[in-house]
Amino acid sequence: MDNSKPLKKPQDPGLKLTKNMCDQEYKHEDTMCNVPYRSAVGGIMYLMVATRPDLAAAVGSLSQFSSDPCPTH
Repeated sequence: MDNSKPLKKPQDPGLKLTKNMCDQEYKHEDTMCNVPYRSAVGGIMYLMVATRPDLAAAVGSLSQFSSDPCPTH
């Protein structure tokens, strides 16, 4: 353990994702309609289960916004 190096976490521990992060005046539906958000989160979930359990907290946070994501998410 003397030669071990700390690893960076996949998500900033102080970051709290909320729906309020999306600008209400900005119509993010136009921007996000071409982004395969659900597919991307699903692909990351597959990787998480198979190889990277440390991604679980970050993927869980992102999956909460799969029905209405904005560019911030």
